[in-house]
Amino acid sequence: MPARIKQSRGDVYLGNLQNFPEGQLFWSYVHTTPENANPHSYSEGQLWIKDPSSDQLTEIANRRNLNAATFKGFITPDFRGDFVNASETTQHDFLHCHKGDFWIFDHKDTTHFNYEFNKGDILLITDTTYVNSEHKYRYVLANVEYIRIPGGEVDKTLSDLEADTNTDAITELEQRFVYKGVFSTLNEYYNLPRKKGWAYMVMAPVAITVSELIDYRREWTNGEVAYTTKKGDFICWNGSKWVLLPTGWVARDVPYTPNSTAIDNVTTFEEFHKALLKGATNVQEAIDILNTQKAGLDENGKIPYSELPESVVNSMCLMGKFYPLISPSGNPDDANNQRD
Repeated sequence: MPARIKQSRGDVYLGNLQNFPEGQLFWSYVHTTPENANPHSYSEGQLWIKDPSSDQLTEIANRRNLNAATFKGFITPDFRGDFVNASETTQHDFLHCHKGDFWIFDHKDTTHFNYEFNKGDILLITDTTYVNSEHKYRYVLANVEYIRIPGGEVDKTLSDLEADTNTDAITELEQRFVYKGVFSTLNEYYNLPRKKGWAYMVMAPVAITVSELIDYRREWTNGEVAYTTKKGDFICWNGSKWVLLPTGWVARDVPYTPNSTAIDNVTTFEEFHKALLKGATNVQEAIDILNTQKAGLDENGKIPYSELPESVVNSMCLMGKFYPLISPSGNPDDANNQRD
């Protein structure tokens, strides 16, 4: 028998058995359901051989079991989703695809398929339609339906994740912005372990070279060499530089944006005071204006004598007692002006 097996000559159409030599191999591209009365129903991808003992074809290999998935390889950028018009020579598997075939994308494609596929995603054929054509022994592909199965790789085009799998991505996200300790000196700063998301608290002012530091509040000038942090600041490693989190701000570091409308509505402010407050740029300046330009109150809520202006103080100065009806002298020390 092995000596009589001949090279495959193509595919076979159901019922066309004449002129088949004994031992000839044929592929079947025509589909009939398993419930078909014909004992030799030809389902796609089956390999048949002409049985020398009868006029029938005998199935010797089946490319798939019923409803089984078959891995067909990887989809490269050369294939752009047109199964029906795929090349017979270079894209044969796409042109002759069947239900259960699946491919894995080796790249990201968001324009050529019915879904946006990321690298590692799976395209699974869920249904195909073959129709009769001018080919004597073959039906041709007319329609393909498929679904997208998310793969195990991570789309990093819109993020700075270093992970390549979902599990690694979750682990990396868990490590983002992790408090790792404190430092107080420049030597301790240089020895800090650096991993993306690791943050450290500054316990004393430290002069850090500006080329290693990002401060989103400002741009470094050409003349700046180092920035001195404040106690309570945090620095966080972003993968290439330290990002300053200025949580150690003092009042002079906090920007102040005056509310001109609210200031104009204050009736106890003179225009001079209003102009000063509108010109303040940080919280410390605003506090200094209030402390130095506005009168304070004592424990009873009254303006103390020391806060009164000279014009008021001089006009209310108590000089003593005077009783003009008793003595015309006007001398407060005159005994005649003293009453019991």
